[in-house]
Amino acid sequence: MEVLRAETRADKRELVKKAKKKAEFAKKLTPLQQEYINEVVEAGKDYARIVLMNCFDVSVQGALIECTDLKYKEIEKVVYRCGELMRECKEVLETMNTEERIMSVKKIENEVAEKIANMIFEGMERKDIVKKIRAEYKGTGLTTPEINIYWKKGMESYERFMAEQEGIKKAMEISESVKDKDIEKAIEYIFEEKKEDKPSKGKKKDKKVVEPVEVKEVAEVKEMSKFKVSNKVVKVVSCDVAGEHGEYEINGGVLAIKGSDDAFANIPAVQNWASDKREVLLKEIERLNSLENEVIEVMEEFMA
Repeated sequence: MEVLRAETRADKRELVKKAKKKAEFAKKLTPLQQEYINEVVEAGKDYARIVLMNCFDVSVQGALIECTDLKYKEIEKVVYRCGELMRECKEVLETMNTEERIMSVKKIENEVAEKIANMIFEGMERKDIVKKIRAEYKGTGLTTPEINIYWKKGMESYERFMAEQEGIKKAMEISESVKDKDIEKAIEYIFEEKKEDKPSKGKKKDKKVVEPVEVKEVAEVKEMSKFKVSNKVVKVVSCDVAGEHGEYEINGGVLAIKGSDDAFANIPAVQNWASDKREVLLKEIERLNSLENEVIEVMEEFMA
């Protein structure tokens, strides 16, 4: 460890020594020599840019051919657009250095992302969003490619949110349909106080008076009934019911969900209870979406 530290100190001293010699050499240059050196440096930069642009051109084309089904004319259009966006970035970097631009954009990225998300929810098109954001944040170093990235992330979050809302809407429609039709028929069947007893084969039984019931309706209810009834007391209208999603106790005209404090005297009360539950669920989904986006942002900033 001590040897390594000694070598590090020696390297630093050597670098300082070289830097001093270079500074002394630069002071001795004539204006013509300095101009020539500057021209050589600029020529080297231009050559590096040409090499970089050529590599970029063929690499983007190759990647688009591998990853998309675009026609070659469409690929050329994409590459040309890339060149335009790169020129915009270059023009921005002529007014501020790279580190300064990065820090400036970092300060406003959450604010910009939120504004773009609101614009998406308002129904604005991408090109209109880009135009408005560029005008509002002119001079901050924010470029069109970055605005496009924020728009794409916001649009994907919006589409996920709308898909979730559509799923909840369909679930609610199915729930309403089931409540309005099947469950009411099932409960009506379960609590039918008088039923017709079939006589056993070979035995005679006294006839019992029953209320008229439409055979077709009863048959339909029997086919769909999935509830198991126990402890039924006909006169008091009291029983325990086991369903697919829970167990229920009915007593004195009130249905209670076992294992909870929820109880209902009529169907509107059930509907109001379910509506409140759905509202809580929607808020939880919204919070989850916001949390997801924030976690992704943290990972991209600190773990990428």
